[in-house]
Amino acid sequence: MDIYAIIDQSGQVQAMYEYEDLDIVERFPLWTGVWVEGTEEQLNDEPAWYDVIDGELVYNAARKQQQDDEMAEAEKTRQYLLNVVDASAISFVVMAQAEMFDDITITEHADIFSPWVVDIEYKAKDIVHHTDGKLYRCIQAHTSQPSWPPDKTLSIWTPIGDPTEEWPDWSQPLGAHDAYDLGMKVSFNDKHWISTINGNIWQPGVYGWDEVK
Repeated sequence: MDIYAIIDQSGQVQAMYEYEDLDIVERFPLWTGVWVEGTEEQLNDEPAWYDVIDGELVYNAARKQQQDDEMAEAEKTRQYLLNVVDASAISFVVMAQAEMFDDITITEHADIFSPWVVDIEYKAKDIVHHTDGKLYRCIQAHTSQPSWPPDKTLSIWTPIGDPTEEWPDWSQPLGAHDAYDLGMKVSFNDKHWISTINGNIWQPGVYGWDEVK
């Protein structure tokens, strides 16, 4: 079949068509459109693999190999960078779960933590990313169940809030591990409160809190 090939000044094919395309030649003055003998298979190949020599479409194996080598090298580099990122993320999670970072640093990298899923044996200090967008730290080893999501089972999970948030929402403490200390600030019922005692497990407005007006 006849193929209309667009070639540059060196004879390298830039495009191939079943029809004459003068528009592309007009847009690139140094290119030329010529009719050459070819096959439907060649028409579907990458044009850059071919040259036009003496009116014939000639496959350039060296250029194809060079392109393959460049693509392989690019993929190798991409995989290397992905591995570096993955290794860095894994290291960060391990160090975070070993309490080597403060909560501000941890919440700044929330997206690298694995989502909470069921039927997983979680250990104390494991950190997960939940569907409410928050991070939770495991405080009791267990196997996760569908009815035990982190935001509903604060006896085994404790939220990791952003300490830079001045008035975080109050949540009911379940023990000494998550009780509020003297001077801690919370929001509750659209009001701001400051704890007036250490080990505060009471609801704001009941005992141990001063409302800030």
